[in-house]
Amino acid sequence: MLKNIEDIIEFIKLSDIASVSDKGILYSIARQIARNTALTDLQFELAKNKIRAYQEQIVLEFETPADFESALDTLRQPLRSVDRTKTVTVNSNGMISVRFPFNKKTIVLIEELASKLRRFYKHEKGSHEHYFKFNELTAEAVVEKFKEKSFYIEPDLLEHYEKIKEVRAESANLIPGVYNNELRNFRSSAIELMESELGPLNSSNLMMYFDRRERYGIARFEFDQPNGLLGEMLYRQDGQIAVSPTKYKLHEVVEVLYQLQRFPLLVLVDEENSLTQVSAIYNAVSNVYSSAEQTVLFRIENDKKTEYNLNNFIKDNNLNNWLDKSTKVVYISKNKLPKLLLRSDWQPMAVLGLSSLRSNNSVQTYTLDATDLVVFYDEDLSLIRKTRTNGHY
Repeated sequence: MLKNIEDIIEFIKLSDIASVSDKGILYSIARQIARNTALTDLQFELAKNKIRAYQEQIVLEFETPADFESALDTLRQPLRSVDRTKTVTVNSNGMISVRFPFNKKTIVLIEELASKLRRFYKHEKGSHEHYFKFNELTAEAVVEKFKEKSFYIEPDLLEHYEKIKEVRAESANLIPGVYNNELRNFRSSAIELMESELGPLNSSNLMMYFDRRERYGIARFEFDQPNGLLGEMLYRQDGQIAVSPTKYKLHEVVEVLYQLQRFPLLVLVDEENSLTQVSAIYNAVSNVYSSAEQTVLFRIENDKKTEYNLNNFIKDNNLNNWLDKSTKVVYISKNKLPKLLLRSDWQPMAVLGLSSLRSNNSVQTYTLDATDLVVFYDEDLSLIRKTRTNGHY
């Protein structure tokens, strides 16, 4: 005998009388009932509305229509309480907390945010709270996403959001950048540094300014991405970039570095492949710089006197040159940082290696401090090099 709405729902499922469009929700509620989980108020009202469509069939199971109405308004278990608060707040751990009861449309919004802010996002499975590390990027994106979605948003967070919007609206007057091919909002000393390296900003050196935007602290800069390797190097997401040997020739890498005025160049060499690597880069670089403008600051142990090796190559190509400001290419081993490099005034504008295998700690620290562009002619960056170090890329 059907005594309550849960009985009626189970009867509908057992009899399989629900339409295709109603089966999903009604049978889902039936499975919940089978787990002895009480209905929520929304489920109760929804189920009553759905059941009305099958009243003529179901009422036959009752002695009178009044008994059907009574069962429809009767619950087997008291309604389950659900916290339906929807909030966006900042907790004591410096995280933006987005809390809401399960809702497919809201989940879609969260997934959209998480895909854009992946490195700042955290969520524990089963929890109703989603976290984003609090910063200007996340504060603006989260508030923008939920401010029109009936969420309570913490007043301080809203105020922070409005300030960000104000700054963005006035960015041309506040944020250091290139606006209409003009440097704005920089100290005179910063402009002097940039112009001493590249000359006053103009259409011919605009690309070089864009390439050095991290080096110069240029926060706003619109520049159309060129095709090919030049575009990949300019739009690198990191200070370290892998250039695929299956996609580009080594001389193409050198040509782009030359085009971007990224010489002087420091070359990192794996000693076990020193002859192959030094000779390959020497042959590519020699199209633009002579032997006299290159030097190798390390040697290998020569156990096999009769075998041609790096030491022979250095002698044959006159690469034992003094290091000074006129030197365009310096080759060093990844295993040791030469003291001469530290004592001289020579500074690289870029670093190039034929593999992304890890360097000695002192070499790695030097390269990260010396330049904002490290190129590895390799299919992919090693896991070690994918990790940021000391605030550098």
